[in-house]
Order: sequence, then structure tokens, then C-alpha cells
Amino acid sequence: MCRRIRETAPTPVILLAYGAGPVERVLGLRVGADDCLAKPYDFQELLARIEALSRRGLPGPSPATVTLGALHLDARAREVRVHGRTVDLTRKEFDLLRCLTREARTVVALDRLLREVWHAPSSRASRTLDTHVSALRGKLGEPGVVVTVCGVGLRFGGL
Repeated sequence: MCRRIRETAPTPVILLAYGAGPVERVLGLRVGADDCLAKPYDFQELLARIEALSRRGLPGPSPATVTLGALHLDARAREVRVHGRTVDLTRKEFDLLRCLTREARTVVALDRLLREVWHAPSSRASRTLDTHVSALRGKLGEPGVVVTVCGVGLRFGGL
């Protein structure tokens, strides 16, 4: 259920689990929960955790256009330009680039990319991600535009 919530809305999620040990709490966080409390829990602690999550704020809608250095991405037209020239991308390459530019210079976890772009768990599509990253790097024609952070994820490195 938590994965489905994450796919449709940026709603904060706190799991309340009866008798949850460390393994269950870690699993809850890995499937997308923002926090996890084991029952019985202190009601004041739950309220404090809710307040902490609301201080973080919800992400706003992604801008329709993004300009980062020489790259210009127009989500409505599904168009990418680098140094003024149009770059033809497949649907998945475009979605991958948009996901990376939305949080430019921030590492985006591989499993999150797989969920957001391919709607797939990490074990099913990791080679697909590698193939699309390679193609995207080649089409953008700039070294370091998509940076791999070993064991963590990818980030948009800039142009």
C-alpha cells in the first residue's frame, strides 16, 4: 500500500506496526514510509513525529520547463535542447532526464528511478536503467552530465 501511495501522491506516511522489531521497521522505511513506530507507542511522540514531517513540507509540482546551464527541458512539449540543438529522446530517456533534473545535483536513488520511470521494483529493471543511462549520456553528448554515485544512485551533473 505504501508503494501505491508513493506513486500517486507526495503524502507523508507514518507506519504504526504492532510488535514491529527492527527488521519490520527497516522494511517499512524501505517500501517508502517516512517514519515507523512500533505499538504500543507514546501518543505525544506520534504527534511530534507528525509535526516534524509537516515541517519538511510537501514537494511542489515540478516546473514545466527546466533550464540548467546549456540544457533546456520543456515537459509540456517533451522537448530537450542542449546548446540550442534539439535532442531526440525516447519516452523513458526523457522521463529519466526529467527525474534527474527535477533534483539537479542531488543523488536520486536507483530504486526510486526505477519506481518513477519504469514503475518497477529494482530487481526487475536494473539492466534497463543502465542501458537508458548509457543512451542518454551519448545523446546529450557531454561528459559528466549523468553522474553515477556507486551503490547509491544517479545525479544530474550539469552541462
